[in-house]
Amino acid sequence: MNIQEILSKLSVREKAVLCVSGDQLCTAALPDRSIPRLVMTDGTTGVRILKTPPTPPEKAQFRTAINASFDSPEALAVTEEATCFPAGSSLACSWDPSLAEEIGAAVAAECRALGAGVLFGPGLNTRRSPLDGRGFEYYSEDPVLAGDMTAGYVKGLQDHGVGACVKHFVCNNSNYMRTIYDNIVEERALREIFLAAFERVIKKSRPASVMASYNLINGTHVCESRRLLTDILRDEWGYEGMIISDCGAVKDHLKAFRAGLDFEMPHSKIAIDKLVRAVESGEMAEAELDGHCRRVLEVVLRYAEPEAAPVDFAKHHTLARDAAARCAVLLKNEAELLPLSGESGGSIAVLGRWAREPVFQGTGCAIVKAKMQDIPLEEIRARTSRPVVYAEGYNDTKIPDEALLAQAEEAAAQAECAVVFAGAMLPPETDDYNRPTMDIEPAQEALIRRAAAVNKNVIVVLMNCESVVMPWIDGVRAVLDMWYCGQGCGAAAAQLLFGERSPGGKLPVTMPRRLEDCPDYLHFPGENHRHLYGEGIYVGYRYYDKKRVEPLFPFGHGLSYTAFTYSDLLDHGPSIFAHVIFPSPRDKELMHQAGSVAVHCPDATINITAGIMPAARLAEEGLSIALGTDVGGGHGMGIYRQAARAVQASKVKEFYEPENRRLTFPEAFYLATAGGGRCFGPVGTFKEGSRFDALVIQGVEDPGFPMAPAERLERFCYIGDDRNITARYIDGAKLNLFDGK
Repeated sequence: MNIQEILSKLSVREKAVLCVSGDQLCTAALPDRSIPRLVMTDGTTGVRILKTPPTPPEKAQFRTAINASFDSPEALAVTEEATCFPAGSSLACSWDPSLAEEIGAAVAAECRALGAGVLFGPGLNTRRSPLDGRGFEYYSEDPVLAGDMTAGYVKGLQDHGVGACVKHFVCNNSNYMRTIYDNIVEERALREIFLAAFERVIKKSRPASVMASYNLINGTHVCESRRLLTDILRDEWGYEGMIISDCGAVKDHLKAFRAGLDFEMPHSKIAIDKLVRAVESGEMAEAELDGHCRRVLEVVLRYAEPEAAPVDFAKHHTLARDAAARCAVLLKNEAELLPLSGESGGSIAVLGRWAREPVFQGTGCAIVKAKMQDIPLEEIRARTSRPVVYAEGYNDTKIPDEALLAQAEEAAAQAECAVVFAGAMLPPETDDYNRPTMDIEPAQEALIRRAAAVNKNVIVVLMNCESVVMPWIDGVRAVLDMWYCGQGCGAAAAQLLFGERSPGGKLPVTMPRRLEDCPDYLHFPGENHRHLYGEGIYVGYRYYDKKRVEPLFPFGHGLSYTAFTYSDLLDHGPSIFAHVIFPSPRDKELMHQAGSVAVHCPDATINITAGIMPAARLAEEGLSIALGTDVGGGHGMGIYRQAARAVQASKVKEFYEPENRRLTFPEAFYLATAGGGRCFGPVGTFKEGSRFDALVIQGVEDPGFPMAPAERLERFCYIGDDRNITARYIDGAKLNLFDGK
């Protein structure tokens, strides 16, 4: 039965019932009409769903629903376990939409296993202020980066059978009295900064639903704004999915639906009755209600009762660890203190309670009851034969404890280096959910200062919801920012500290030296129920550049354990070419082990990464590209997607067809080193039967595999989309690389 046939058999009341939440976070089921119930659930870092049966809508209490605690011990006791992945503010540090897509796919599998068909996420509001209590869920101050990361996450969810609900549309940039505050935003800023990220994800990945936010914009509640919901979202951008309200965001039921809202939360008999009366009185045409109902049914029939399969939580934990490591940002590394040696050197003092009880996620509806959890202290001890001394440092992060500080200071004084775990927590989720300051926790700052007073080799590992100020930074040698990076934080931090991985994360926001330097400082969070966006388009780095204000760390900042240069970036349509040079064998080896760096362009991100070999990966759908460098100190670089198996370079000739000078690979593959840390390029992942004209191997001498003279290979590239793979040379003619000419 198609949707039009279903609509023709529904009464006006049944249509209205479908447009209002039934059970908590569910659509209403109409068994007599063969319409199933769609389960929707939080959140932005993983699945948060309750074990308890849903409350019948007629017994649901609005006040209970709107004031429910999600992260209390009582609430967590009845919450299903799931994998906690990096929060949006952490994930964005990867600058890698393909990683977001991979995580989205994993979250989709866990949603399906728990019976949820739509996920309330991801969140992509512009990170306008570091004090925003929900900022940890969002990606960036830059709408292009935020939109692309969100698009990747949405694709991962929806390609694996779970609908995304992108939120919170729009300008949900403060959490102080957010249901009544009016955000005053000039048109240019609204368009170029705050709407732009949403427009990007709508057009790139077509999310199943969009959640309208609590706040007002220029005098009108978003849920009641026809200009935003219909004129812009639907008519200008061509959005055809379901528009839902945040829970309790609707103030005028009928006005919201007339503006373009399709689905209201939570359950409201008043809303249903008003819709029915509006149609019966002629105030709303039944065809208009049909439009809302049709969009709800399209989502329900597509995503309700998802097909479930057993979840490989161990595999998802490995992904969470990998993501945490890839998203970490090395902010400072004076005198190359990091990475630490695991075999040689004196004792290591590990300080701070968060080394034993890490804070790796936010609060409220975004919280996940983590299935597994890595403990930093345990992971550090597992990776070194050096003595590791632990000191608690504090009990309460808000109140310094002199006795515990003294013990930690003594441990630091006797150690060769001290690793301090610190960061910033969120306030309880109330109607004033914004952070009061940008400081790290008071007891932790005291701990850092005491350790730095007696040890010159202090390393601070931060776990923070949003940007923090660091008045203590001159006293420490290294700062590794893990953000809220999920349940794999402990292993990831240890891997990075000991050089098993090289940090590759880059800041998706600007970190100011002090709160007073923030663009919105004079206006946040507003007063008298009005919040002026007085900085206009000068959000984030635009402001710092325009005002020539030197931040603590600029947008895009992030160090690694290797040195390299890239130059001669050339944009050829969907392809980007670059030279990448490593100045020393040590730098090559570090990058070979684990390094990554991102070069962000408007519609593409090149990640120069290293798994078993240095490689470049372009996060552009359907593309395989290999980047070449000159061989004077450089490496062959390549792009690969997920590989089926490795093909050793010495075996490549087995697939060469001399009669037509082609290589045909029988299955997906990628090129691996032949040993000794040597690197080959280009690298690609190609499907069964993929063919191309030539393969370049450079950067090494391999007697079993002749290569073209280095001086004839200034730049090269392979471009393919699994259907048509061709060789392209920017400098020099095509070469027959298999006879050494």
